[in-house]
Amino acid sequence: MKEALNMIFGNEWKWFLNLAPQMKLRLIWFVVSFCLACALSFESSSVLSVIAVAINFCASSIALRGVPGDGLEE
Repeated sequence: MKEALNMIFGNEWKWFLNLAPQMKLRLIWFVVSFCLACALSFESSSVLSVIAVAINFCASSIALRGVPGDGLEE
């Protein structure tokens, strides 16, 4: 199983490990914000919490622009 995951995500994992700590935090912040936005889209909740999650997601998307994607292939 480890070999299969390494074959699928090997280059991306190496790219992630080579990022600076601040860039890793930005990427993790984006992933968590994306998961929160997806979770709230399926749940009926208050308008303020939806707005807060949307603003957080937008801020994390803007911060993600600073992460270099040079080591990634399409």
